[in-house]
Amino acid sequence: MFLSAHCFSASRCGAINSFHPKSAYHICSGIPANRYSFVGPFTDIVNAHLELKNPSDKHVCFKVKTTAPKQYCVRPNSGIIPPNNSKTITVMLQPMDGVPSDVARHKFMVQTCFCPSADVDLDNIWKTVSPNELMYSKLMVVFQQRQTDLAGTGKEEVPSYVDYNR
Repeated sequence: MFLSAHCFSASRCGAINSFHPKSAYHICSGIPANRYSFVGPFTDIVNAHLELKNPSDKHVCFKVKTTAPKQYCVRPNSGIIPPNNSKTITVMLQPMDGVPSDVARHKFMVQTCFCPSADVDLDNIWKTVSPNELMYSKLMVVFQQRQTDLAGTGKEEVPSYVDYNR
C-alpha cells in the first residue's frame, strides 16, 4: 500500500512524510514520513488529499481514523481498493479561530489489510481480521502558519513557517 498526500488551501500546501507498518511484512510500495502538515491560516477549511495505491494482485481494505474527529472530516473513511488501483481520500480540517492546545495529540491512522473477498462487510472485517494480517500507518498532525518575508525589492516573497507543535 503506497500512501502519499497533497494538501490544498488556496496556495498553501502540506504533506504526509511517513508510512510505518505494524510489522516488517506490509503491502506498501512507498514509505513517506510520519507527519501530516496543515498550513494556515486556519479560519477556512483546509482540504488535504491522500492517494492510497494498491500495487498488489489482491483487493485491499482500508480505514482512516483520527484522534480528533470533531476537527477533521475524512471521506471516504473506509473502502476497498481493487488490485493495481488507487483511491483518493479527502481530509478536511474544519475552520477554527486559533490552533488547539492539544494539537500535539492529533493523529491519523490508516489501517489496511487484504480482503478475504471482493464482497466483504467493511464494518465487520476489522473485528474479524487477524492482528497478524493488519497493517497500519500512524501520522502525526502538524499545524504550521505561513509567514512571508519580503526580500530585496519587495516583489519577491520568501516563505517561512511557524511550527505550532513545538
